[in-house]
Amino acid sequence: METSLLSVDVSRVLFGLSVQFHYLFVPLTIGLAALVALFDTMFWRTGDERYELASAFWGRFFLVNFVCGVLTGIPLRWHLQDQWSGFATMAQQVLHHVFGIEGTIAPVMFTVTALFALRRRLPEGWRALTSFALALILVAQSLAILALNAWMQRPGGGQVVNGVFRLDDPSALFANPLLPSKVLHVLSAGWLLGGMFVVSVSALQLLRRQHEAMATVSQRVGTWFALVALVCASLAGHASGLLLRDLQPAKFAAIEGLWKPTTSPAPLTLWALPDPSTKENRFAFDVPGLLELVAGNGGAWSNIQSIESEFHQRLRGAWEFRRTRDGNAAPLPLPEYQMDLGVLGLLHLQVPMLTEPTDTDYAAAASRAIPPVKPVFLSFRMMLAAWTLMMALTLWTAWRRPSVATRSGRLSLWLCVLSLPLPWVASIAGWTVTEVGRQPWVITGVLTTSQALGAVSASSTALAIVAWGLVYACLMFANLTWSLHWIRQGPSPRQRASRVLSRAF
Repeated sequence: METSLLSVDVSRVLFGLSVQFHYLFVPLTIGLAALVALFDTMFWRTGDERYELASAFWGRFFLVNFVCGVLTGIPLRWHLQDQWSGFATMAQQVLHHVFGIEGTIAPVMFTVTALFALRRRLPEGWRALTSFALALILVAQSLAILALNAWMQRPGGGQVVNGVFRLDDPSALFANPLLPSKVLHVLSAGWLLGGMFVVSVSALQLLRRQHEAMATVSQRVGTWFALVALVCASLAGHASGLLLRDLQPAKFAAIEGLWKPTTSPAPLTLWALPDPSTKENRFAFDVPGLLELVAGNGGAWSNIQSIESEFHQRLRGAWEFRRTRDGNAAPLPLPEYQMDLGVLGLLHLQVPMLTEPTDTDYAAAASRAIPPVKPVFLSFRMMLAAWTLMMALTLWTAWRRPSVATRSGRLSLWLCVLSLPLPWVASIAGWTVTEVGRQPWVITGVLTTSQALGAVSASSTALAIVAWGLVYACLMFANLTWSLHWIRQGPSPRQRASRVLSRAF
């Protein structure tokens, strides 16, 4: 059954909506869990009650966002099984392995989360141990999902047999060269989000002169925590970029706007408006020689023009190979499958697989091998802009320690409050680069996005977008309602009363 372009696009919108909404909560829980563990440890070591209040206060936000993360993860499983059945079938062994790891971790994670919710009843040392255990478990669960994503970007560890990827070596999922930098990048983004959340909310409390003791210590710790996360994110991002240059050249070319071969030393395009129709960058602002300085030798870089030409030749060769071999029945080593049969998926939407392609078909399929340059190019720069603003703000805040007593201090605190969306902007832009930059593949070189979609209609998917959008809106309303209430309330009255009584006696 031929899949329509409209069904593919609408289904991608639905899955993108669910993934991005899910990702509003997950990295925040990773960051807040680490920060609460830090506050618990500092209270255990110093006995300073401000750290205990901070742990209890920020722990509330962790719990509500953890629940939201769990609830928004449920639709993703449904989308994979019901809508993206082509992917679920092809990757069934990989999904079974990854979801099996998740299933093993989940009971432990929920048990420790329950202990985390009740940790104030535990001795101080056990409190810190529980918080650290939860932070580490969240990292372990993230590792499993990121291993799946890295495998989709650069598959390995098996071969394709009868249209199904046979996972011969599960350890290859965690030996993927893309995985270490991906894990550090995603975790540092979560830590950054947690740190900036604490910085922003604490700044608001200081401006309102509420809960000043706790807000002061929270902002100081959150600022340094966010600053470390920003450094880690930059290191991981640079390492990822170097890997993309060699392992995902089409994505690298889209990120840098490399339409044609560049002269050495290559310039870095800081800003431009990529024009896919002319395959040129309009209004480009280039810094001569900087790209080669940042990303290494430009002689080995691929560009969009050469990648299209390469795919044009590969498609012709793959068609000839298919004539002499039944690729659906015989197992093939993965690199051979990607070169000889996987690439034929680029012809799927336009040409029935039994029809001889024309030169026009080959050219159109080769053009589809290039990811959408404009959203990848602009999203990458949006991520960098958000990172730069957050780095400048955290450095300034760490240096000056703004006070509400001065005009410049109040201005700095308001900038902290207004910076709250920045880490989400950076995270969503970064994932846009990762996922849109992988197009047209769901599994690189193995399965195209159109092949991954099941037999679904555009109309039913559009209704699902509306329905899930309403569900997500209600969930977000509940999250914001509770969060704003807690921000106004600060530490609960019972907690504050217990501190007063302890001082009295």
